[in-house]
Amino acid sequence: QWGEDMPLKLKDIKTFHEKAYTSGQTNREEASDDLVFYWVTHWDDQTLQDSQLAYRGEFDMLRSAGKQILADLASNPIQNDFESINDTPDEVSEIADGLYRRDANSNTSLESFRVAEQESVVCGVGAWILETKYKSNKTGDEKQMIVRRPVYEANNNGFWDPNAKRIDKSDANYFSHLNAYSE
Repeated sequence: QWGEDMPLKLKDIKTFHEKAYTSGQTNREEASDDLVFYWVTHWDDQTLQDSQLAYRGEFDMLRSAGKQILADLASNPIQNDFESINDTPDEVSEIADGLYRRDANSNTSLESFRVAEQESVVCGVGAWILETKYKSNKTGDEKQMIVRRPVYEANNNGFWDPNAKRIDKSDANYFSHLNAYSE
């Protein structure tokens, strides 16, 4: 375990990332294939020309099924509910619920939800990064807010703790995310 008194060294970070990367490699490759098939390949004329099938028409059942699932998710959104732990008053969890819901309507949050839902429907993996920031205005009032950032292609760019057992990875001790940067 690590903490403020024992920060991670670059060697440790690389070790954690390597373990996470190698443990889910097969699943990531299959999820990438699913993304490509859903968005590109089943419309690809070259692929259809190479097929030995006599019928060359297309039924886009995949896209309509994906739209139906996304519509169901939109009509029945997932709600978070914070609960008090130990001796914490219930009012604290109610405040956390309100803060979470308030910041869930920002543009970046809505985009993060949309990207994660689409990718999880298509390839089984979707994610966003949750962080807190201070929102300051010209009067000097600083309020803390919750910000969500989308993780595009979470199946290729996100690497969860290989010891996490839950399907939603909520028991993961760490998450490694690759970001692209310009030179």
